[in-house]
Amino acid sequence: MCLASGLSSCTEIIEPSVAKRNVTLLAPGNNYQTNRPGTSFWFEPVEDALKYRLQVVSPSFDSIGQLVLDTLISNNRFTQLMEPGEYQWRVRAENGSSKTSFSQPWGFTIKPN
Repeated sequence: MCLASGLSSCTEIIEPSVAKRNVTLLAPGNNYQTNRPGTSFWFEPVEDALKYRLQVVSPSFDSIGQLVLDTLISNNRFTQLMEPGEYQWRVRAENGSSKTSFSQPWGFTIKPN
């Protein structure tokens, strides 16, 4: 089958699904508070993921007042300057053929100086 097409294995054309996997958030921790505007988002990498969709809203996903960030990143860390306020963030892993569910959102607060 795959060998007849000149490929060394079927895995070269069949990508493993990430749909049943989970993204584990690490930082900023849930309910974290700081007065530093530079926020570093960090989460556990997911096997077979090629990219991650990071979303940040204010004040929460249940009551979105502002979509602050919706971006695709290629590794499990991202830093963003943030204005003072209350935020929630979440991540999902993706590859060319599948995606996980979004992680449970975690909240954090940037306090004014």
